Order: sequence, then structure tokens, then C-alpha cells
Amino acid sequence: MKKLYLIGIMAVIMLFGAQAAAASFLEIVDITVKVSGDKDSVGNDGGSINNVEPGDKIEIKLKIENTYPSSSADTEITDIEVTGDIEDIDDGDDLEPDEEPDEFDLDDNGDRETVTIDYRIPDRVDEEDFDLNITVEGRNNSGVDQTDSAFFTIEIDKEKHKLTINRANFDRESIACGRSTQFLVEIFNIGGEDEDDVELEIKNEELDIRFTEIFDVEEGAEDDDTEYSNTYTVRVPEDAKPQVYPFIVSVLYRDGREKESVTKDLLVTCDTTTTTPTTTTPAPVVTAPTPTTTTTATPTTTAPTPTVTTVQPTSGPVQATSARRSSDNGLGWVIAGYIIGIIVLIGLIAVIIKKRQ
Repeated sequence: MKKLYLIGIMAVIMLFGAQAAAASFLEIVDITVKVSGDKDSVGNDGGSINNVEPGDKIEIKLKIENTYPSSSADTEITDIEVTGDIEDIDDGDDLEPDEEPDEFDLDDNGDRETVTIDYRIPDRVDEEDFDLNITVEGRNNSGVDQTDSAFFTIEIDKEKHKLTINRANFDRESIACGRSTQFLVEIFNIGGEDEDDVELEIKNEELDIRFTEIFDVEEGAEDDDTEYSNTYTVRVPEDAKPQVYPFIVSVLYRDGREKESVTKDLLVTCDTTTTTPTTTTPAPVVTAPTPTTTTTATPTTTAPTPTVTTVQPTSGPVQATSARRSSDNGLGWVIAGYIIGIIVLIGLIAVIIKKRQ
């Protein structure tokens, strides 16, 4: 009997020990949800997120706490992860968060961490409910998992009629005059009804460019005929002005009662030598001045012409002028030269005659 009593006590102790080991001290204590900026009320365990439209952004903010008792010898919870995908919403695949939150630790009891997790709903999605289960999981120093979770239902609510211009892009946003570029347009039906006779117009009045199309798009998800796309060749005239040209893309539906539009710019650059008249500036005529030569005259000594002066006999001595003396001196040297030359010649002749004898 005593043995049975002891076994019962041991079993109770083991049961309480197992429950304590299995208890989680990691808890989601607060949740805030916003849908494209508008707040939606949910509980700490999750709830329904209503009125979610295609293309909306869902922001879920969770406040996570270490709830170990202060009396615990070891209260640290490490490597805490927050994970969760919206199931089957992305054309049958799960939708992951825009960014996975970083891991973190909660070292002491009462420590808290706020984590934000974002999702962007696909543009083309069926109008139904989708499940989201967010799990918070860490581990204590004994290696025991500490977890908590919150469960959400995403309720997709489409507008009855809604088209969106998903893309409207030039393959080259800058081209030269006379060149071409491709313009891609992509239209999605994200509403709850099929749309017939949708009118598409692409135009720029300055370049006199205009494209038009009429088409149908169905309602549904990505695997249905819910989109229209086409590529148009835009050729810029040779004589276009270099500037930015806005191209307006318009989509009319429901017999013109609904309209979507965007504007895309195309930069045109032209060679100004081909578009601007060339002005020829006449070259200046340079007239070289006639050089003026200044000749410095070398002094030339000219024997003055003898001046014959008739001297009247006077009772006093004759006074010669300075000019007369200069002339007489020059003439005297010439006569003396001739006389010496004659004497030398006579001497030579005399010597020759004497040698012959």
C-alpha cells in the first residue's frame, strides 16, 4: 500500500514537472493591424482582416514579451523568429512577407520587442478568404522551445468595376530625332466583373502620335484572361524639337463612365547641326600695311666744285676763305700723285733701256 502511495506522489510530481517544462513563456501581448493605412481591430490571438482589396498593403505589428516569473533562475529566451505566409493567395502559391523580420533575444522576464511584418496583396486575386498563421518561436537555455501564434483570416473584397494600368514604359526614355523606341502598356482587371469594349488611347499631340485599341478583359486571378498588354513603336520625326514630350495613356471602360490614366515622358535629343541653320560669318579681311623703309643715308664726301674767284688787287694781303683752302689742298694732292707716277714710269723706262745695251 505504501508503495502505491509513493508511486502516486511521484506521478503527480512528474506531471507537474512536465507541464512546467511544456509551458511557454514567450507571448504575443498586443497586435495592431493596418490595411493600406487604415487600422483594423483584432485580438491578441488574431482575427479577421476585412475589406482587403487587390494591391493593398497589410501591416501587422506584434508586441512580444518574455513572461518568465521573476523567481525563475534562468529567464533568457534566444533566437526568436517571427514567421507566417498567407496561404494560396498568390495564384495558388503562398505569399511571403515583404521582408523577413530579424531574429532577436529577450534576456529577462518582462522584456518586450515590437516586430512589424508587411504583406502586399497581389493585383490579380480571387474574391475569397485566405488564411494567415503567424508564429513566434524561440528557445530557452535548456533547449526547450518557447512559442506563441496568432491566426488571421484575410477577406478579399473587390470593387465591382476596377481596371488598373500596371505598366506604361518606354524601353528607352531618351532618343534622338528620327529614331524609334518601344512603348509597353499592360492593363489589369482587378475588379469583380468582366469588362468589355475597353478603349485604350496613347497620344502626344506635339509629335502627332496616337494609338488606339479596343479589347475585353475578364475578372479573376492571374491564370485567367484578366490582363491586356501590347507594345507600340514610337518614331520621332526628323524635325522634332529637342525637349521632353509627355505621352498620355488613357483607359475608358463602362461606356466611358470610368477612366484610368497615366503620363510618361520621352526625352528627345537632336543634333543641333542638322536642325539649326548654319550662319556663316565672313572672315575679316586683313590688309597688310605697306612697309615703310627708312634709309639712313651714308655720308658721301663730294669734292666741292672749285669756285673761281676773281681777286681784285688790294693794297693789303689776300685773305683766302676756308672753302678755298680745302679745295686747293685736295687739288694739290691729285697733282702731286700724277707727277710721282710720271717720274716712276720714266725711271722704269730708263732701267729697261740700260739693260738692253
